[in-house]
Amino acid sequence: MRILGVTTEELLRLCAGFPTEALHVLKQLPQGAGLHGVPASVVLDCGLRVGSLKQCGYTLQAVLDQTKANPTELAKLGYTF
Repeated sequence: MRILGVTTEELLRLCAGFPTEALHVLKQLPQGAGLHGVPASVVLDCGLRVGSLKQCGYTLQAVLDQTKANPTELAKLGYTF
């Protein structure tokens, strides 16, 4: 990412509709800490959901802190309360 000058958000935007590819992007980032500043809407557009996020080490709190997801977005990601 540093060499190419791209951000996580830009990479995930390119993965819109391709959850497998988006998952592979997340797996290349620090576990549970690579979504800082990435809007929840981008995560949703990729097709990533709670199972994939957990697989990459993202807790509910990490998703909240990093993506600033609102309750509706959290529900769409698959978090139920």
